[in-house]
Amino acid sequence: MAAQLGIVKQIQSYFQSIEFSIGESKLSLLHLVEGFLGIFIAILIAMTIASFFENRIMSIKNKSLRINQRIILTKIFRILLYIIAVITVLTALGIDLSFLTIFGGAFGLGLAFGFQKIASNYVSGFLLLSDESIRVGDMLQIGEDHGRVLSIKARYTAIRKLDGVEILIPNEQLLTSEITNLTFSNTTVKIPLDIQISYDSSIDKAIEIILRVCNAEERVIKEPKPIVYVKEFADSGINLHIACYIVDPDKGFLLLKSDIYRAIFDEFNNNSIEIPYPHRTIITQK
Repeated sequence: MAAQLGIVKQIQSYFQSIEFSIGESKLSLLHLVEGFLGIFIAILIAMTIASFFENRIMSIKNKSLRINQRIILTKIFRILLYIIAVITVLTALGIDLSFLTIFGGAFGLGLAFGFQKIASNYVSGFLLLSDESIRVGDMLQIGEDHGRVLSIKARYTAIRKLDGVEILIPNEQLLTSEITNLTFSNTTVKIPLDIQISYDSSIDKAIEIILRVCNAEERVIKEPKPIVYVKEFADSGINLHIACYIVDPDKGFLLLKSDIYRAIFDEFNNNSIEIPYPHRTIITQK
């Protein structure tokens, strides 16, 4: 045991003998090793405390404190804990904190050149949370895809598409691109459908059938009520546009559209309403 203690003291003395200067401060390799170990342990403790605080904040059943505000509080608290942990360890080791200004300047320069996108995503994340343009649980339309916001992280936002695939979108992209928020202020969403009937079919009868089918769907709300428009007289038939509304876009649209189209198809067949198909006349020359 004494021999082991002697070896440890020799290692400490060796690390202590290796010194270098940062600005006006003199540091030894031993200080750096102790600092890294101390900061590692302090960060682990800070992470544990931050996780406990986050769980408590997110579990509070207070409607006045919205989800985005809770996320902002937890992120700020986590960052403050990390800063306090690092400063506490360095102060306990007797390290002059004035040298941090040098690292701060170098870090700022690195952000300006090499980490612009990362810094932009972090800032964009806080802006998204603070202005509440996107909230956890919102239904977004990005291009042709729809998805629900699972979480808003510091660098990215996690979205689960209706097919179950989760995508990670950089916060800067959400902040600078045009994103359709289907549940921003109102969860009522229009479901557009288009269908064509032949010129030999009754428009009034077709509209009656379509409205009956739409009103029979549980997810279609009564107000605003479904409505059918005569869109245009096309080459092969009469184009009808159907507008019905739902309040649960998070359940998706494809299955609902499929059910409505299938029901309309069956009712059209039972009532002699024809869905035309394109006709082509081929003229051959002799």
